[in-house]
Amino acid sequence: MWKAWGEVRANRGAPGVDGITIDEIVRSGVDDFLDQLAARLRAGSYRPRPLRRGVYPEAGQARAVAGARYPLSGRQGGDGGSEDRA
Repeated sequence: MWKAWGEVRANRGAPGVDGITIDEIVRSGVDDFLDQLAARLRAGSYRPRPLRRGVYPEAGQARAVAGARYPLSGRQGGDGGSEDRA
């Protein structure tokens, strides 16, 4: 858990779908956050939140057609919540 937390913190990413920032976790206590997450994982009660989906256009490819609702091409990705990244 601590190794994953170190990677998440080093990345300084945006908040996930849960809206919790790294700074908020630090202020409230990383030990408590990771202990609670580990307990939920061990108990089988942890359920990841749905991903926030997005399409990321690939270099050199068309992004959208006028009037089109979705981009023509690109790589799909998602962002989970803070617990999902730790």
